[in-house]
Amino acid sequence: MWRTGDDLSLQPNLATKAEAGPTMVFAPSKMSEDQMATLDPVPDLMECTVVTTLTGPVVFPKYYDVSLRNDVYFHDGEQMTAEDVQWSLDLCESLDTGFEGLGTFRDLYDSSEIINDYTVRIYAASPHADFVRFTGVFVFPKHLYGDIPYVGPEAATAWQESDFNAGKEVIGTGPYMLDSFETDQFWKMKKNPNYWGQSDMGGPNFDFFIIKLIDELEAARVALENGEVDICDTFFNWGKVAGDIEATPGFTLDTSEQFGFQHLHFNCLNTYLSNKYVRQAISHCIDRKGIVESL
Repeated sequence: MWRTGDDLSLQPNLATKAEAGPTMVFAPSKMSEDQMATLDPVPDLMECTVVTTLTGPVVFPKYYDVSLRNDVYFHDGEQMTAEDVQWSLDLCESLDTGFEGLGTFRDLYDSSEIINDYTVRIYAASPHADFVRFTGVFVFPKHLYGDIPYVGPEAATAWQESDFNAGKEVIGTGPYMLDSFETDQFWKMKKNPNYWGQSDMGGPNFDFFIIKLIDELEAARVALENGEVDICDTFFNWGKVAGDIEATPGFTLDTSEQFGFQHLHFNCLNTYLSNKYVRQAISHCIDRKGIVESL
């Protein structure tokens, strides 16, 4: 529902904006109204949700109202609405489908409610500074896949054996749509003539393009040198041969900022580290300026 801008900021995509609802308290144990009233800031609602992974109370919105574009159509011509978004959220939350890479989303997402055709209210299960981004999942067309079970022991097999997973009925909302493919060889993508982002994002720039599946760095490099392919993406660790690429006539090495991080975190279940003043003392000892300058 969102995209990342060149400056790594959150930008509208299928969604246009997210508005925070009233705040409440998320805490490692139940708090009384009197205890919540002493917090800074004081929550709008005297409600407390227990999140055992927290080390202290956090005042955070109870929900976000996410507004959707009203001009988005799937590749088969059906309009995307809040019903597709709500179904996709519930689908991605399920552990039974075998969908990977959604651990943080599942920690944060509680439930959702359709406010109108183009507004979805997403309730928080836990606070997170990047809540809106992490709950902005890919949107699936419910009218095509809605009959595939996503809970229960049959869910994973049902999705694996579906036409969607077999490439026969792959439908999205993007600038290109699947034209044809050959397993382990290539995908051919053709222009979506009805792409909603024509004016907003420049629209698709090619009538079609072909994604070749190459599984080794050297094979990809040879394909570039021979003119078999025009572009190779970051699947390969091009840093290993960056110098050679830049020195080769006709080659261009493009770089960009990466949205990601590496971190070490405290085990707050440890007797000493559970004390926030100990953690703050350790934090003050870290040479951040040195890290920034050297890494």
